[in-house]
Amino acid sequence: MDDKFLKDKISNDNIQVPDSLLPENIGSLLGKAEAKRTQVRKKSYTGWIFGFAGAAAAVLMLILAINVTGISKGQGSGENTADNASVTYEDIYRQIDGGIWERIQNGIDSFASGKTYVVDEAATTAGEFVFESGVQTNLATSDEAPGSTGNYSRTNTQEAEVGEGDIFVTDGSYIYILKNSGKYSNNGEIIIVQAEGENVTTVASLVPEVVNGYDILSFEEIYVQGDRLAVIGTAYRNTYETNNDDEVTFAVIYDITDRSNPVLMNNAKQSGGYVSSRQSGGIIYLVSEFDRLVDISRREYDSYIPACDGQTVEADSIYCPEELSYRGYTVIGSIDFNNPDGYIDSESIMAGSSNMYVSADAIYFLISTSNIKTYKTLGGTLYGKGMSSLVKFSYDNGNIEYVNAAEVPGNADSQFSFSEYNGYIRLVTTAREYIQYANTDEAGKAIDDEWKYNGYTVYGTTSNGLYIFDKDLNQVGSIDNLAEGETLKSSRFLGDMAYFVTFRQTDPLFTVDLSDPANPVITNELKVTGFSEYLHPYADGKMLGIGYEADPNTGARGYIKLSMFDISDSGDVTEENRLVLEGAYSSGVMYNHRAVMVDAGRGIFGFASNFNLYSEGSWSGDGTLYQLFTYDENEGFKILLSCRVDDGRTENYYYYSSETTRAVYIDDYLYIYDGENLIYIYDLTNYSFVKKTEL
Repeated sequence: MDDKFLKDKISNDNIQVPDSLLPENIGSLLGKAEAKRTQVRKKSYTGWIFGFAGAAAAVLMLILAINVTGISKGQGSGENTADNASVTYEDIYRQIDGGIWERIQNGIDSFASGKTYVVDEAATTAGEFVFESGVQTNLATSDEAPGSTGNYSRTNTQEAEVGEGDIFVTDGSYIYILKNSGKYSNNGEIIIVQAEGENVTTVASLVPEVVNGYDILSFEEIYVQGDRLAVIGTAYRNTYETNNDDEVTFAVIYDITDRSNPVLMNNAKQSGGYVSSRQSGGIIYLVSEFDRLVDISRREYDSYIPACDGQTVEADSIYCPEELSYRGYTVIGSIDFNNPDGYIDSESIMAGSSNMYVSADAIYFLISTSNIKTYKTLGGTLYGKGMSSLVKFSYDNGNIEYVNAAEVPGNADSQFSFSEYNGYIRLVTTAREYIQYANTDEAGKAIDDEWKYNGYTVYGTTSNGLYIFDKDLNQVGSIDNLAEGETLKSSRFLGDMAYFVTFRQTDPLFTVDLSDPANPVITNELKVTGFSEYLHPYADGKMLGIGYEADPNTGARGYIKLSMFDISDSGDVTEENRLVLEGAYSSGVMYNHRAVMVDAGRGIFGFASNFNLYSEGSWSGDGTLYQLFTYDENEGFKILLSCRVDDGRTENYYYYSSETTRAVYIDDYLYIYDGENLIYIYDLTNYSFVKKTEL
């Protein structure tokens, strides 16, 4: 359901919330329910605690429409009995179904009349419905192979301790390639090649052995660690039934001790389509989104409860937001890379995955909600911001635990909008403003944290903010209402400093000192033309920006621009040099940081771009070029080599796009993968082309 549906529907229909259900009057209702509650908590969570019985089910309806934050956790599984008041699969069913969604879609006319609804009176009588609230480095996704010199490039990741999968990786001796990645087909293939200078020899080729019975496969990425290889992806059935295995995320794991003869070890799968994954401490963490909850059957739990390896997730591992704006789950599962004989742990939250960030010991989601929070009133007109829930799960050696949830204005741009450092989680967001023009005197009586739907609501401007929370997600500091009318384009946190770019016509690069988390301070605001979509620490006191040039008057986007920022003085950040790549109109780097190879120690970085190509002054078609760059603060950017990876075959241009083009180096040789069948080899001692080889 669209995040704005409830707010817009209530506002447009001028629906009145009865006084008995206003936030200031809910306490007595909750107190009565609390007296009946006999729930024994497995864990302690902060926030609201709700006990639902009889007419209290109306509170659930209200939670769907007003600003209340909290996450609750179920207890146990199976049937509800009078002796066991734990939240069960039955309770989850009643929250998902029970006619609530039909009433919402029909206008929630119960609010206007003050009526209440009991979702399932017989089941509720049997047991109370209880809720409890509760510096970037390049990291290899692989260990060095026997015989490796150690002089090779690593996959570009956000956190030093956290591995990320990719489609073209090396361990210093071998290169591992996932062909046809991200395409809805059954033609995914893993190629293992031995790379010895200019000699590239295929030693193995295998089609991942995904579980039978699926019509469409999408292979996303691979991990290599020591003698283990995993391929991650999604499998679909064309039937679109309602079971929790109609769409699954899989991890097929191989023993590659003998690179020429990979041996299948396990095929793990969990409900829902692939969202993302990480690898830490020899554990793979899979994240999927299970949302095909239509025509669910109350007693058939596999129609609405997610599963890992065919086992439904226990009810005490399913978390229910108090504002249920998404009829589905985000599922997190952990698998031992070295001994992958099953899942270590699994957790689920009834919410969409949205933006995800993973630190060395926690997984965070920033989940959009339908909440609006008032931040000022002027003459009876309310000004509010759209809110999101920041949700934290800790992880340790495969064990995953829910920690807490907090409310944050706006939405993040990418995983780089987040950073965990010295026990604090910091994030930057862009928030949409909502304006409600009053048509009654009541609107002027709104208090903070309350949004009344008795006026006419329209979209206002945007603004940006930086928010800091402690390890328990208690907010300790913030900076609000930055760069009105602009949106967040890129972010980077380096220790106690934050850098982020917003854009409308020009690019303000904000520099913020976070050394005192309770009092973040903007130390610099640099305005240059264009904007950076990706920021990367390059060398001492330098930060690389990859983005686009733009017209300073209209904001119209131009060609790709490289910027080198001098950040050595936080109070005087400058754009030291720039280079506009004429004809380059897009790049996979703008969407996937793993598409760029950066080695500041060696003084090189490279990525592929889609170009408008010209011959004798006339446009001659589109092409994809992989370019390798270096940087000198006196001479600026220099292009070391340009390799046309589409080989002039524009009829199959999609397969040679910059989104799937990658490169790695081993010793003094650069290997560029065209995203389909070819590897181009260059000598890095003189940047000359050596040869190309077909896979």
